Amino acid sequence: MKTERLGLFGGTFAPPHLGHVRALESFLKTVRPDRTLVMPTGIPPHKSKAEGDTPEARLSMCRAAFGSFPGVEISDYEIRKDGPSYTVETLRHLEAPGREIILFCGSDMFLTLPKWVRAEEIFRLATIAAMSRASDPDGRMQSAKAAYEADYGARVILIGEEPVELSSTEVRRAIREGKDLTPYLPDAVADIIRREGLYREENPNELMEKTTKRILDEEALSELSELVKPYLTSKRYAHTKSVEKEAAALGALYLPDRIPALRASALLHDITKKEDAEKQLQIAGEFGIIAEDADRLAPAVYHAKTGAAVAARDFAAFTDEEILSGIRWHTTGHAGMTLFECIVYLADYIEETRTFDDCVALRKEFYTRIGAGEDRDEVLIDVMIRSFDYTIAQLIEAGQPVAAESVAARNDFLIRKARRQGRL
Repeated sequence: MKTERLGLFGGTFAPPHLGHVRALESFLKTVRPDRTLVMPTGIPPHKSKAEGDTPEARLSMCRAAFGSFPGVEISDYEIRKDGPSYTVETLRHLEAPGREIILFCGSDMFLTLPKWVRAEEIFRLATIAAMSRASDPDGRMQSAKAAYEADYGARVILIGEEPVELSSTEVRRAIREGKDLTPYLPDAVADIIRREGLYREENPNELMEKTTKRILDEEALSELSELVKPYLTSKRYAHTKSVEKEAAALGALYLPDRIPALRASALLHDITKKEDAEKQLQIAGEFGIIAEDADRLAPAVYHAKTGAAVAARDFAAFTDEEILSGIRWHTTGHAGMTLFECIVYLADYIEETRTFDDCVALRKEFYTRIGAGEDRDEVLIDVMIRSFDYTIAQLIEAGQPVAAESVAARNDFLIRKARRQGRL
């Protein structure tokens, strides 16, 4: 039986730009599939509107950008299906006797494939075609290819061409600023964007400025508590509510005038936590968040970065820069942490449902010393140092990378302590 070679080229495509066009050209030239599906990723309608487009507009733009390529079809499968669009589910949908599926991956996505949902099944269902710089100067792509072939029996093709360095965020910024779109977009896509008035208010900061801000009273916080539920698992929601309670308790000690804002930051701190590495990278790409090498090895830290961006977009009425900074730094910390950031970070660490030994010990130390009447600022500094000691030690023991920001934060608190003691 003749095998059909079916290419799968997915992405958010908000909008499809010349970087996507160049990548598809390279994919078709190298892989030579019999036919290829260009498949825009599904985005819930309210989020798509916040991005500045609609599902129908993204399909129309994809037809304009890619429809003239021989053997290329634009698929609405992920846009039309209910629920999250995981790659493994799409591959199951496309699987058929006598068909080989070749899945295109950008380099960032390729390097995190083992952390995707049902990664072993993805490797079984599809050949992976990954965009790789021709030189691959540090050998990461070749090393990953060898590892996937050895560990999963994967079939991997590396496409060794220089990509066009463009991000969707950069393109949307150019649209908002009224720049000449010729270096960014196919002419037909630019025409659709102009005609439909797309991406004029995509920037989260601009949306925040134009959104009527809610006063964070009990009614608003109760509403926010309900609004975050769809973003969280039931277990994560219970943790989130406990962090909110802890943030209020810590706020009463340190920042009583900011308790409502602390509660809002706590309610929003984990809104992208349930997303796997695949989705985290998609979100990061859409917001222009740079994926560092350490992030790729430990994508769990992504949720603080992506969470702050999504909170700014989806909950603009409930957030300000301070609330967003609490979300952004609640996992790694950073040098020069504000008191607000410290409270959100610590509330996440010591809230009462945390049963890890280090969390229990830190919670006990904090409240024992506070109860004994020790200087609150000194207790906070010591507990922050101890939290980073625990976290860094655990990561080292697990063979995981340590975020540079966490090391810098620990050093910063050690310096603060030394200055309080007159040693510096």
